[in-house]
Amino acid sequence: MAADRVERALFLIRRWDAELTRLCECCRREAALEVETVSDGLQGLRLAKRMRPKLLLTEMILPGLDGLSICRALRREPATSSIRLMMVSILAAEERAREAGVDLFLRRPVEGERLVESALRLLGRRFVGGPEMGISL
Repeated sequence: MAADRVERALFLIRRWDAELTRLCECCRREAALEVETVSDGLQGLRLAKRMRPKLLLTEMILPGLDGLSICRALRREPATSSIRLMMVSILAAEERAREAGVDLFLRRPVEGERLVESALRLLGRRFVGGPEMGISL
């Protein structure tokens, strides 16, 4: 990777909650990622193809294009196939997510610490935060 390349994360989230907001903040601080957020699936897919983030976190249900279709499309293209894909959903759809190429599926509601640790593990980093970061233990 070139020294001047900024590592990025893309969050495709329709329904924000406190845990996802903390994860976004933690990715910025702990993983030094520039985070972009989008709430429309089709717009998110276009942005992911253009920016090639290191991590893409998506909900399963999004307006425009669902998270499963986004993940399948990214896995099919060589330029985006190495993006780490993480999905959160209220639906019990782990098997469908795995078939779509998702690296990690978490069912909502997800505890803040588990969400952060899981995302950082996907990025090959270790979580060193705690209560001072607003993550409940």
